[in-house]
Amino acid sequence: FSTVYVEIPDVEALAKKIGASRTGEPDGVSPEYMMPIIQDHSTGAAVFNSLAIAAYLDETYPSSGPVIPVGTMTRQLAFTDA
Repeated sequence: FSTVYVEIPDVEALAKKIGASRTGEPDGVSPEYMMPIIQDHSTGAAVFNSLAIAAYLDETYPSSGPVIPVGTMTRQLAFTDA
């Protein structure tokens, strides 16, 4: 893997470049992009949001062991939505 450090004004351009979708349009006009974002070169996927990244890794690479402890997804979702 490699780490890319991005200045806040450059987040949108990077997200678009790697194919990460926006998280919403809070003001109805401007797309919103979030960090962190991972780009999986093995599958071509670009995933943002820590919980979504963890779920993606669990689903895509189950042999590596769970990132999200088994049976705690509801609790994880409640925590991130709080």
